[in-house]
Amino acid sequence: MSVGPQPLFFERAVPLDARRHANWRLKQADGFEFAAKANALPVTLPELPKVCVEYPVVFLDEGQGPFPVAVVGLRPQRNLFVTPGGRWDARYVPAYARMYPFILAGASAGSETYTVCLDAGYTGFNEQDGEPLFTESGAQSQFLQRAVAFLREFQLQRTRTVDAAGVLSDTGLLAPMHAKIQLRSGEALSLAGFQTLDEQKFSALTDAGKGELISSGALEMIHLHRASLHLFDRLVGRLARREAEKSALSGNP
Repeated sequence: MSVGPQPLFFERAVPLDARRHANWRLKQADGFEFAAKANALPVTLPELPKVCVEYPVVFLDEGQGPFPVAVVGLRPQRNLFVTPGGRWDARYVPAYARMYPFILAGASAGSETYTVCLDAGYTGFNEQDGEPLFTESGAQSQFLQRAVAFLREFQLQRTRTVDAAGVLSDTGLLAPMHAKIQLRSGEALSLAGFQTLDEQKFSALTDAGKGELISSGALEMIHLHRASLHLFDRLVGRLARREAEKSALSGNP
């Protein structure tokens, strides 16, 4: 049984089951090939100070309210931070990528109700090698306990981040992002679907409005979002280098 629409990275998310997965082990690959086709990853408030010095941070709303994301690619299904060998080429890897191949499903804000899921399509799961998910008695292994604790902390911070981003949305401070990026080759790329801060509305905020932003954590999110936007220029350079390397390997001029 899978769990609704598949989360980012996941081929087949299924609930973790002590009987069904009693003998399963996880042999994690060294690389991040699973993230190679993502051009944006969700990030949480505590991560933003580290994220905003590596990646542009914008907002994405897929029908459940806006959420900050780290932009990792300028083309669809192209992560510029995953090398051809699967290495993550940055000092900080977003928590969402680090918690794969596990995830919480069905978690609701302010509730302890959730389902631990795993990606049954991940090739690292087997019954011979790697970290066991369960002990012989059927209890969660120490490895799995650590993984679940990481998931719960991510969910806790995700809820906090949803609330802060919701304040930005409710106060009308987010606007559709219209960005055209000129590549060094002369090609023009258009980035759509994201949201950024409406600077005019932010400048017009009253002291009371700014107080709400401060108490929710949204003001910190705004400052880090704004500070990160210059990194789109670095993404352009990274894309140019990657495409030049690909061209050289294929023998094209």
